[in-house]
Amino acid sequence: MRFKYATLVFFSCLWLIGFHAEVIASVNAESNSVSDQSPNSKADTQTDTTTPTNKSAGIENKFLMLQSFEPNTVGFRSDSNDVNYMDFKISLKYPLFHQGVYDGSHTAAFGLPYFFFAFTGEWGQYIGTRDSSPVISKRFNPLLFGRYWLNSDKDYIDVTWYGHESNGQSINSYNLYRVQELEVAASGDDPLFTRDYISRGWDYLGIEWKKSRKSPSAQWSSYIKFRYFLDRGLMQGKMEDYNPWEDYARACASNSSNDWTEAACKKADSDNQRQNFDGLSWLLKYESAYKNTWLTGNKLAIKYTTGYGAPLKHNTFRIELTSTLLNLPVMVWAQTGYNSDLIDYYQNVDSFGIALELNNFL
Repeated sequence: MRFKYATLVFFSCLWLIGFHAEVIASVNAESNSVSDQSPNSKADTQTDTTTPTNKSAGIENKFLMLQSFEPNTVGFRSDSNDVNYMDFKISLKYPLFHQGVYDGSHTAAFGLPYFFFAFTGEWGQYIGTRDSSPVISKRFNPLLFGRYWLNSDKDYIDVTWYGHESNGQSINSYNLYRVQELEVAASGDDPLFTRDYISRGWDYLGIEWKKSRKSPSAQWSSYIKFRYFLDRGLMQGKMEDYNPWEDYARACASNSSNDWTEAACKKADSDNQRQNFDGLSWLLKYESAYKNTWLTGNKLAIKYTTGYGAPLKHNTFRIELTSTLLNLPVMVWAQTGYNSDLIDYYQNVDSFGIALELNNFL
């Protein structure tokens, strides 16, 4: 049933792509690079390097094979269910068997797409807000995707042939959680911080469509993205998402639970699967070539995310505003809803932050 439902959503997305192409607004900017990908839980748009060449130091027409994927960021954030921390992300992509730029061809040899390998990693450092200012891994996301360019370097369809997303943690049982909880408490920290060490992981397939419109001074870009999370995958094995013992403690970790508790555990497990909170997203991005003494360029991004398992039931909204101030690309952002990170994807959290958004790696 899940497969049939996912198939229906997949073809519905394709229909939306065709419909959306007719109604997208029209304006585009002459800018050196554009950020483009979606989404997972942030406006994680992959970086569109139209002409990734290095013209410094007398080097001309050399393609930069290693490119940004999602924007590389470093900044501070505040979540309503956590203490403040420094959040940083490194995200790269590398073209496989081609130069990584649009050359007028929609596809590579034999009708295949242009393949890329990409990796995104996110970490949080709790400077002064937790004992010893630990660095906690938040996300590891390698993937192989193929790009079909659509008449320009700004428009394309990306097909994720295989992706893996996890938080790099290892606690997968209530007993291990209790041991770690005692260690956290012994250090003087809040025992609730133990949640950061719960293991999450999924393999997935996906498709993303991007369409842009240009004008001499600005650009509008629209993205539609669908990801299907596999119950069992080649890299992850059995998916690791919500555990009922996170809410019901030992009652959901024991085989001797009564009928009421067993039913409650099963319902919580079903209700809190990631497919109910994530997998479908839409992103609208506006970029301006505005320039004065202090500011260069402005970007506004608005993103909506919901789950394909329960469309429109659990909604996440995110807004970002980026301006280059004295050569520093400063982004302020706010988010409400779910998917604040892979641990708390099923919790309703309000977040905001400020960061440097580094669209180009080189």
